[in-house]
Amino acid sequence: MTSYLFLLQRLKENDPEAFEKIYDRFWQELYVFAYNVLKDEAVCNDIVQDIFVDLWERRHETEIQNLPAYLRRAVKFRCLKHIRSGKIAQHHIQRIEQIHFINQTEDNLYYQELNVILSESINQLPTKCQEIFRLSRFQHLSHQEIADHLGLSLQTVKNQISKACQQLRSSVSNIISILLAIILML
Repeated sequence: MTSYLFLLQRLKENDPEAFEKIYDRFWQELYVFAYNVLKDEAVCNDIVQDIFVDLWERRHETEIQNLPAYLRRAVKFRCLKHIRSGKIAQHHIQRIEQIHFINQTEDNLYYQELNVILSESINQLPTKCQEIFRLSRFQHLSHQEIADHLGLSLQTVKNQISKACQQLRSSVSNIISILLAIILML
């Protein structure tokens, strides 16, 4: 731990060698962590690079006590942010559609049941909330695009999506919640 504190101190003093040592020591570990969550090489590379760019740019402002924990937490939050953005949902939907199951008939029935449960849960949402949720999750519009399209404030759109996600989570069992999270990246 002491060597990390020394490297952090040198980093604050604009020492590129210290930055390089931190980068070399942690890049692969952070990448593997991100990849285990997202399974997308390009996105994981971008996330890890962004974390190191941010570390360099904020080297004078940020007080870091535990460098490994700080970097791991940064990767975790960037991965969650990426998942919440909905950009990953289409990728997972495409992967699910490409999977060839051993027992396709049974698996198709489970998939259809899941879609029925999802549709019923979405249909129970208030009309405007349904519309906003569908634009966000199925048409992959950003919050701002939805707000502009519907003539609503950005905060209203965020509130409605949050409300929809809360209601959907509470209307399905734990197992189905996990499957929905994989499919919709709630």
